[in-house]
Amino acid sequence: MSFTEKVKLEAKRKSAFRCVVCREPFVEIHHIIPQEEGGPDTLDNAAPLCSSCHDLYGGNPYKRKQIKQMRDYWFELVENTIMTNDGALLEIEKDPYFLNSLKNKGIALYHVVFENESFEESAQMIFEIVRTAQKTQPNLNRALYLDIVDTETKMVVMIMTCLNCKDTLFLVICYHF
Repeated sequence: MSFTEKVKLEAKRKSAFRCVVCREPFVEIHHIIPQEEGGPDTLDNAAPLCSSCHDLYGGNPYKRKQIKQMRDYWFELVENTIMTNDGALLEIEKDPYFLNSLKNKGIALYHVVFENESFEESAQMIFEIVRTAQKTQPNLNRALYLDIVDTETKMVVMIMTCLNCKDTLFLVICYHF
């Protein structure tokens, strides 16, 4: 059996018809504990998720507790601040900090520093790579791979520049001789 239409509608209303993870509209109701594992078809086991978050996190048993916590937080936020006294909704902004917050894999950033590149050119390219990753995929671990074709002095300066980008970076250096 699946959720009744009454339970689905109640979950959607409590979430302002938004995903409890990313705040996108057009949600489907997800079983936090799957039916196959004895999860009930009740509001307490229902989490409104957009199709993207449902695909990314829905089948991950390690994310159940976090999905439930995010659902409870969002339900309370909607009830206390987003719904007005006359039942109208205030404007809901997407929360970029929740985006990717349940992912446990990171992304790799790669840059080759050639011998004829100036320090300024290399630093600017690396800065742009990191900044773009921060904007497009927030809350993910990032590993920066620098492939350096130059002297050790330039490599040390490049690493210090990367570490000053205010991002957590893991550096892997490849030498070419």
